[in-house]
Amino acid sequence: GDSCDDQDPDTVNDTIQIDCECEGQTTGVLGCTDPTACNFNPDATEDDGSCDYLETYVIVGTIGPVAFDTEIYTYTESAGSSYEWDITGGVIASGQGTATIEVLWSGAGSGSLSVQETNSDGCIGEIVTLDTVILPTNIIENDDYTVNVYPNPVSDIFTIEVGTELMNSIYQIYDAHGKLVNDGKLISLTTQLDVSNLANGQYNLVIIDNHHVVSEIIVVSR
Repeated sequence: GDSCDDQDPDTVNDTIQIDCECEGQTTGVLGCTDPTACNFNPDATEDDGSCDYLETYVIVGTIGPVAFDTEIYTYTESAGSSYEWDITGGVIASGQGTATIEVLWSGAGSGSLSVQETNSDGCIGEIVTLDTVILPTNIIENDDYTVNVYPNPVSDIFTIEVGTELMNSIYQIYDAHGKLVNDGKLISLTTQLDVSNLANGQYNLVIIDNHHVVSEIIVVSR
């Protein structure tokens, strides 16, 4: 129990142990202990809250592409970064490695695309995914159909007003990540929807009948 010096600068409270050896208490090494962080310190024994991560964004592009059509998708670009894209239900026609790609979608059904950013320092970000619904070729996007959405922005309840040509069509609401959050059928010319359970942000309203698809951007804001 007598004091001594174990000659190790990283220990404190050096004392003679029961085996007569001089030994100190190891001090913790502060730093980022999360291996997914950009500044991960493998020598750190105690996390000091300094972990730094790449900021994530959303993939921007249509979530209801038509089979065999080509669509452009973009991710927020950072100087010096590279971008690794992956896709199901289609092929990347151009842009792999950049923040903007051109996708050729294949047959109707479900699809998805994801991107992972690597910055100039070699730090790898999270995988960001957008799910899509690939529409058959006999369904085309039609902006001439009458669709009114109000109020927009909306806090809780909004109204969808359609013309007779869209009666009995289905509606789908997707969030910014392409996740389906609400759907149903338009059984009248005026339909009210409650979105009070949705978080603030931008959503995509898609209305589909037998031959056409109409999309509108909905903003939830409180």
